[in-house]
Amino acid sequence: LRYKRHSSLSHSLLQNKGKMANQRAILKNALILVLFTLTIITKSAFSQNCGTNGCAGNLCCSRYGYCGTTAAYCGTGCRSGPCSSGATPVTPTPGGGGGGLNADPRDTIENVVTPTFFDGIMSKVVNSCPAKGFYTRQAFISAAQSFPAYQGTVAKREIAAMMAQFSHESGSFCYKEEIARGTYCKASTDYPCQPGKDYYGRGPIQITWNYN
Repeated sequence: LRYKRHSSLSHSLLQNKGKMANQRAILKNALILVLFTLTIITKSAFSQNCGTNGCAGNLCCSRYGYCGTTAAYCGTGCRSGPCSSGATPVTPTPGGGGGGLNADPRDTIENVVTPTFFDGIMSKVVNSCPAKGFYTRQAFISAAQSFPAYQGTVAKREIAAMMAQFSHESGSFCYKEEIARGTYCKASTDYPCQPGKDYYGRGPIQITWNYN
């Protein structure tokens, strides 16, 4: 009896230890992804915005209110600083207007989500993860470019935000389906549930419920 109790206790301790190790791994991967996304955002930008007094030093204030030295900042729409000759100022939109897909700095998805960047994230996915090897760079790029807004250049911070959200929803790309799977059906005349269908989250964004 004493042996059984000790065996059961040891088994429970090992299970708890395994769960804690898995949680630490997920938190570590999330931190690494945050560092990656910060690198994307800051690589071409020297500060987040121009502020009320413009940019410091020899930086240009772009049409969207960010500081930098490239043509995206000193060219068309440059507000202040050493703007390029012939640059046409653009009056800022009241209340902002410089976020999302229109923000600087920007580039094509292929140049932002490089193989090194993407593989660096996926290399942190442990072998025990159900989605190990499921998410690929090409699948991500193809899915994004199926929308016209992502077929040209897009804001780097938009892509960084997307990757961070994907990581959060999928447990650092460890899962491709909701862990707590269920029907997730709520009565709705606009979005009625179909018989035999479950509406639990799937993929990197994990959208759940029939009305989503």
